[in-house]
Amino acid sequence: MKKVFLFIIFALFLIPTFVFAETYYIYDLNSDDNSFNTNVLHEGDIIQFSNPSYTYGYDYYYAFFIDGVEVYSTQDETERNLEYIVPTDCFFGGIGHNSTFFGVYLYTDNYNRTIMFSDMVENQIFKSGDLVVFDHDNEGDHIYITAYMYDTQQELVNFFMVQGYSFGFNRYVFPKIDGKDAYWKVSIFEDGLYRPLPCPHFYQIEFQEPVFSIDCKDNKISFGNKTQCTLSVQYEYELQNINFNLNLPNLKISNVQFPEGIENAEGALEYNLNLSGGYVGNNRKVSLMNFDLEATKNETYLSDIQVIDIYYRGENFENSSGGLTVDLNIEPVNNPKTLRSLISIILPVVILIGLLLYMNLFVKKKKES
Repeated sequence: MKKVFLFIIFALFLIPTFVFAETYYIYDLNSDDNSFNTNVLHEGDIIQFSNPSYTYGYDYYYAFFIDGVEVYSTQDETERNLEYIVPTDCFFGGIGHNSTFFGVYLYTDNYNRTIMFSDMVENQIFKSGDLVVFDHDNEGDHIYITAYMYDTQQELVNFFMVQGYSFGFNRYVFPKIDGKDAYWKVSIFEDGLYRPLPCPHFYQIEFQEPVFSIDCKDNKISFGNKTQCTLSVQYEYELQNINFNLNLPNLKISNVQFPEGIENAEGALEYNLNLSGGYVGNNRKVSLMNFDLEATKNETYLSDIQVIDIYYRGENFENSSGGLTVDLNIEPVNNPKTLRSLISIILPVVILIGLLLYMNLFVKKKKES
């Protein structure tokens, strides 16, 4: 009886899989809808290429991508019933293909930021994990827009039709390259597979994110004393805004000053810096703010100077940073030692005075006798 009960419990756990799993033929999936989550797929759903109503080349290199990362591929011409089991809840973004390649793109909501195609600007920089949504409508010439991808040698490595074209994309997540974050710069000019229209061309670039640093005049201070510190940044491009918080456990900040060309405005974070054009760039290390720090406890301890929640934005790029931490050593001022020092100075004086009084008294008694 116990075995039967355990079997029933096990079967109940399997029921949701059997009930909710769906099978989709790839050409029945449609990304032409403007809604952001078109064709929502669930874990366990199956995507097949075996629908006899459609013909397709068996010599294609088939690949599945989730958030821009290739998760499954095959080039076996004998796999007439090629299928892929969706490993996590996601949605269908589109198909990219050429004469030999057939890519199916699925997306979760795990991306750095979302950029609308209608807001895209010339020379804008994109990073692995960024999501582009082609948010134009399906009318007229929009159906012929093509997006092109290039490597660091400016060689074309991929292209795809975007929203409005049968089996085209309406979103794209920039992938990692060799497991590492990569960057692209866009150029928008008239091009297209069928008709010249403003089309995005994404060129992979070598890119260095801003480097933040804190430099203090001293790395060790005594309780009651202050040290002068400077927060700086080094960056290739101009920056317009830098927002961040300071976390200063057991430290007190004072005398905060900003260089000319930097304004600290009201905002969501503790510091919201607006930078005048040209202040940062050309890989120069420039100061963002100067301040004094002092200890709040008369003890020996190591205190962190933490810059957290960093967000920065330039004309063509925006991102967040993991922050940075610098250590400051605190030494106590020991009052007992100070007292001993005072005693060591005063005691000889007292003894000397005592000796003089004794000698004076001795001489006086001698005279009287």
